[in-house]
Amino acid sequence: VDFEANTTIAELKAMYSGELDSIDTNIIITGIVVANDESGNFYKQLEIQDSTGGIEVRVNRVKLYTQYKVGQRVYIKCQGLFIGRYHGLPQIGYKYQGSIGMIPDAIIDQHIFRDSLPGTPPPPIIKTIPELKYPKYLSRLVQIDSVHFEEAGSVFAESNAAANRTIKDNLGNTLTLRTSNYANFASDTL
Repeated sequence: VDFEANTTIAELKAMYSGELDSIDTNIIITGIVVANDESGNFYKQLEIQDSTGGIEVRVNRVKLYTQYKVGQRVYIKCQGLFIGRYHGLPQIGYKYQGSIGMIPDAIIDQHIFRDSLPGTPPPPIIKTIPELKYPKYLSRLVQIDSVHFEEAGSVFAESNAAANRTIKDNLGNTLTLRTSNYANFASDTL
């Protein structure tokens, strides 16, 4: 690319009022793809992060993993896009029926740009379950050690619906893990 980022992901999220907002200034962010739709657990979305935070990018295109591999640096020209929340998760997308929706396929390539070849994915941030209550860890690659599933022996998700499973640490702290029934690991045993 022949331009640079001028805003961090954390700065972009700090500008957001909490409602659906249009981004009407020349804001460019960059981040590394830490999740895409390759496993089927995500659909038409990318998770990107920089050193300051992470954000979900909603795009109306399938098989994103063929262009945006984990480890790929992307730049996003945000002007003309929207920032909003879906179930509390900050997202970049486009306005759809008064809420945050997907960036239309026809304009994706005007806003999202790949930089060179995919690199090494960033290492996960090692955290405990109580530390994950902070919004700065949303849409970032994290690792939680010394935990177990309360539903051990079940599968990640049944074939007909997404499922929530509970991760628990030795202090009794819990975290909900949601898995799509379309994930290629949905039928794996916990």
